[in-house]
Parts: sequence; structure tokens; C-alpha cells
Amino acid sequence: MCGVLIDADRERGTSARDANRSDRVLSGRRGFHPRDLDACLGVSAPSQFGRSAASLKLAVKMNNRIKIAFLTMISLQAVHSIEEYIFKFYEVFPPMQFIYRDAPDLAKSGFVTFNLLLFLFGIICFFYWVQPARKGARVVIWVWIAIQLATIASHAIWVMSVGDYHPGLATVPLFVPIVVFMMYLLHHAPTKPPPNRS
Repeated sequence: MCGVLIDADRERGTSARDANRSDRVLSGRRGFHPRDLDACLGVSAPSQFGRSAASLKLAVKMNNRIKIAFLTMISLQAVHSIEEYIFKFYEVFPPMQFIYRDAPDLAKSGFVTFNLLLFLFGIICFFYWVQPARKGARVVIWVWIAIQLATIASHAIWVMSVGDYHPGLATVPLFVPIVVFMMYLLHHAPTKPPPNRS
């Protein structure tokens, strides 16, 4: 009888050690890591291991297509600004003519400064909010969509008024499909986290 009890204790002790060893492997560097879950979801790893349910929910929504589309939008904005600079947008755009009517020599530097800051803002938005899927990323993307819609509208009004080419007209139509695609992705992004089926 004592032998049976001893064997049972040994089995329980072995099971406990195996369980502890499994926990250490899962939490250790060579085992399962929270980044593995992010890889399965197709999102980037968080800066800290602890992630709230809200941030995880947002990470699921910010899928790779949204990230790529947003980065494409920022890159297109840079190309659009280069076209406007080459063909001297700052000399012929009516609002800029009005703003710099008393100091026309400052129009060029003002245009360059504004567009560099705009591009830098886009890069910051991508790497700080969109890429890591931080809280507020969805709002940031909608802000950029609004900026591009304003760009499209201003060029459309301008071309209807002058009836000819003006700086930026060649690249502004490219904003239309990317803006529509971004709006589509955001509209169809899930608003609730996936159900727990465990």
C-alpha cells in the first residue's frame, strides 16, 4: 500500500514538474512569445508585452492592406508636391498669390517648407500610429483622407476655372482611387474583436 502511495506521489510530482517546465518554455525566449500572436494576426509587435483589449482590437483592424494603402498615399503626396514645385505651383495658385502678394519672393520657400512638413507629418503618422496600430490610428487615416479630398476638390475647381493645365494636375487624379480604396477598407474593417471560440 505504501509503495502505491509513493508511486502516486512520484507521478504527481513528475506531472507538476512537466507542467512547470512547459510554462517556462512557453514564456521563455525560445518558446512562445507575444510577437508570435502578432505574426499570426498580421500586425506588428507592441513595444510592451501588455496590450489592452482595445489596442489588440485596433491591431486586428489595421491590417496590412490599410498600412500599405496609407503609405502609398503619403508617397503619392510627395510625388504630387514635386510636380507642383517643378512647374512653380507657388507662382500661379491664386490663394498663394493673395497670401504672398506683398512678398512674392517668400512664396517658394513657404511652399517648400509647408510640403516638407506635410510629408514629415505623414511619415510620423505612419510609423507612430498606423504601423504599430496605436489607438487613434483610424482617426489619423481619416484626417489624411480629408486632406486628399481637399486637394482633389481644389484642383478640380481650379481646372474648371482656367480650363488648362496647372501645376499638380497630372498627379492629382491618382489620389482618387487610393482615397476610395482607403475609405472602402476603413468602412469594411471590423468594429468588434473576433469572438473567442476557446
